[in-house]
Amino acid sequence: MTEQKKKTTCQLDEVLLNNLEIIAEAEGRLLEAVLEEAVANYIRQKISDQPKASTIEHFQLSLEKNRKLGELLSE
Repeated sequence: MTEQKKKTTCQLDEVLLNNLEIIAEAEGRLLEAVLEEAVANYIRQKISDQPKASTIEHFQLSLEKNRKLGELLSE
């Protein structure tokens, strides 16, 4: 199964682009492949920064369950 690709253009800071080109050449890869990997890693990191809905729900349930204890400790 082949990935579908969509062509895009963008402008990058010259230093960033030069560094990407150096990495691509050092690894024997195409610039496109290095850039795609960088973008994928960026997206993965951004997604993982968001807490999961189940984590938030668990936290809220814990707050409700332990509200009385919190009130007693604050006295």
